[in-house]
Amino acid sequence: MKPLEDSWLNIGKVKGMDNSTTINEYSLPDKKPLQGYNYYRLKFVDADGGRLIAK
Repeated sequence: MKPLEDSWLNIGKVKGMDNSTTINEYSLPDKKPLQGYNYYRLKFVDADGGRLIAK
């Protein structure tokens, strides 16, 4: 069962490398995972405020 669209919780933010031309790796551990299965999605925000949500 997948979560409802409006049931996502924000677990944190990771600052990007600003206009980097190299490959960068990012991570953010979930310090308080819920019991059972946990689903995650990413929201990318460009420097100009444009957003892309990964599904």
